[in-house]
Amino acid sequence: MVGLNPTALTCVAVSLGAAVMLTIRTRKIAWGPALIALLLFSGYELLHVWWAEFIYIDDNKPMPTGIYIARDLYLIGLCAGVLGLAFMAVRYIIVRMLG
Repeated sequence: MVGLNPTALTCVAVSLGAAVMLTIRTRKIAWGPALIALLLFSGYELLHVWWAEFIYIDDNKPMPTGIYIARDLYLIGLCAGVLGLAFMAVRYIIVRMLG
């Protein structure tokens, strides 16, 4: 299947929902595993979409709009995961070193 993968989107939604629930219930930050899941699923699906783009370009076929939309959404998810993990790492270092 080329384009939006419902399984990957469901896994990302469930992991982010679980992180929100755990954060509210335990009052501890549970965003780390959710951001890692977002990073992994988005990265895998982005590679999958890039491979589909390569096949379309190699065969000189026009690419469907769904591939462009999927690529942009997965790229946003990948960037959100990377930036979230970087923010958590910086926050952890500041709290441990300065606090």
